[in-house]
Amino acid sequence: MPANGMRPKAVLFDYGNVLVRWDPRNLYRKLFADPAEMEWFLANVCTMDWHLRHDSGEPMAVTTAELAAQHPKYEFQIRAWDAQFGDMIDGEIEGAVALLDAIKAQGLKVGVLTNMPADQAWTCFNGFSRWAALDTIIVSGFVKAAKPGAAAYRLALHALDREPHEVFFVDDSAKNVAAAAALGLHAHLFTTPEAFADALHASGFLS
Repeated sequence: MPANGMRPKAVLFDYGNVLVRWDPRNLYRKLFADPAEMEWFLANVCTMDWHLRHDSGEPMAVTTAELAAQHPKYEFQIRAWDAQFGDMIDGEIEGAVALLDAIKAQGLKVGVLTNMPADQAWTCFNGFSRWAALDTIIVSGFVKAAKPGAAAYRLALHALDREPHEVFFVDDSAKNVAAAAALGLHAHLFTTPEAFADALHASGFLS
């Protein structure tokens, strides 16, 4: 049980790089013959700052068309960000999925709070083996509130019907973990399933 004596009631997962492996390179290694050019493209054209616009609710068809007009040399690769987004996912992180099962078996609620484009949500969750076990899924592109903004966490807490101290949050982004902790959630920076399990046990969220 958590140190404050409150009974744990829910675990809130990030999706990409916690439950599934996500990396644009999984796609772009197929589209670039030169790895150095691929890295330049991801650092200067299809950047994470640009992608945050999709996570915040902007349609990918619009943003990719705009970016392709600015970088016509890379039009095919830019439009692939939308057309082949699912190829950025490379399977489930089995140890984390097993922990989701263990948490659910203890009677706790489980949810996902993910920065994800609304127009790619079905692509990203289609085929995820445990989607039916999730009590709530908050996709930033639908709610137009992305982590680490406080609104995203509050929406997830409302959907779970839980108070911050009753929820354990796990994410692979240090900024997102810090934001959750500031709101009073138990928060863990995901590195490996083993370290995640240790943190769950230490916090009383897993027996």
